Amino acid sequence: MVIAIAAAVLVLVGVPLVAWRAGGRQAWRRSRTEADAYVPLEMKRRHDLQRGEVPVVERAATWGRELQDDRLRAAVVELAERQTGPGGGRRLLPLWLVVLFAAFGAVLVGFLVFSAAEGRWPWGTWLNLVVLGGYGVVGWRWQTGPGRAVRLNRAPRSPSRRGGA
Repeated sequence: MVIAIAAAVLVLVGVPLVAWRAGGRQAWRRSRTEADAYVPLEMKRRHDLQRGEVPVVERAATWGRELQDDRLRAAVVELAERQTGPGGGRRLLPLWLVVLFAAFGAVLVGFLVFSAAEGRWPWGTWLNLVVLGGYGVVGWRWQTGPGRAVRLNRAPRSPSRRGGA
């Protein structure tokens, strides 16, 4: 029982600290306003974007995908830089969301540790832990997407895809 309590305390302290570290640590010191995720009208005109190209540019800038058209690549880089702000890097999640995610994860893992110590294996709770991990992966991809979009679309096109476009 002592090992289960020690593991639960370690989880209840360690998970929030890891989430704080992964969440960017300086979210409360940001002075900039959140960037507009949508393509502004002047950017549409500057890059001559058609109606069907706007969602493609938005998805590429948000999730960090590489495009082949040079005109769209320039629009993706500009939009991704607007999303990350002047410092570049990655977007920061709101601090309350990181704390809520970490607290829920810590409670869930603590419950699983105590259940396992008692000899029970609640499969529904394990499934919740897998879903929570999936949300964490999607959140991480959302955070790092604009930086990846800038890296992929600022450089020359990939040689493996050059022939088709």
